[in-house]
Amino acid sequence: MRNVLFFCALVFACLASPAFACRPLTTDDCPVIDQGKFQIESGSSTYSYNSVDTISLMNTFTYGVTPNAQIAVDVPYTQITGAGNKLSGLSDVNIKTKIQVVVADDHLFGVSVLLGSKLNNGDDNQGLGTGQIDLFANSIITRATNFGAIHLNLGYTSLGQPSNSPRLSQLNYGVAMEYNLPAGSKLLSEISGAAIQNADGPLQFTLGINKNLADQFVLDGGAIFGLSPASPNKIYALGLTVLI
Repeated sequence: MRNVLFFCALVFACLASPAFACRPLTTDDCPVIDQGKFQIESGSSTYSYNSVDTISLMNTFTYGVTPNAQIAVDVPYTQITGAGNKLSGLSDVNIKTKIQVVVADDHLFGVSVLLGSKLNNGDDNQGLGTGQIDLFANSIITRATNFGAIHLNLGYTSLGQPSNSPRLSQLNYGVAMEYNLPAGSKLLSEISGAAIQNADGPLQFTLGINKNLADQFVLDGGAIFGLSPASPNKIYALGLTVLI
């Protein structure tokens, strides 16, 4: 069940930039939204893993606090069906902040740091949460190119454990590329995964597309293909981002 919950969070963990670069990728990009702006990302994902069918709905609310910092809250709702049971409800919430620490004068290169925590509000007895608080940090590098952009992520998560048990470590990584297409569209690709202490880690390849419908709206969709036994074979994602 922990792997199921990990993927619910993984598919929609990223924060989008002012150009909405990330969705449906899980690899984050360096830019933050403008100060005083408010952004809403709504997305869904569906997949089967270990004979369990999961539908996840994620709403991420982001606010630009300063020219170089934003705060965000991920609010996931999950429906799990398996072994003759069907469970649904609010899953563990993420609270995070992203700070842009390096910006090149030409805005073609940047470095950001993301810090956050996964709460334990989800009902772990129903399989909707882990019952523990996780802490995470992520380093983000973005380089714009003639064809689009490249994003590199390397992060660490301290996984909460039951009382009297030591916390486990998880190393997160991702490499993503954007390819500019005509008519305000982008083709997106990514390799991402995690190395988990004393457990098999997921590894996956993502292929997606997003399209500007207007200055404030972006529609996205994609497929995520598992490359390790700890990953679902396929995850399908669809979402909409609104900048206010």
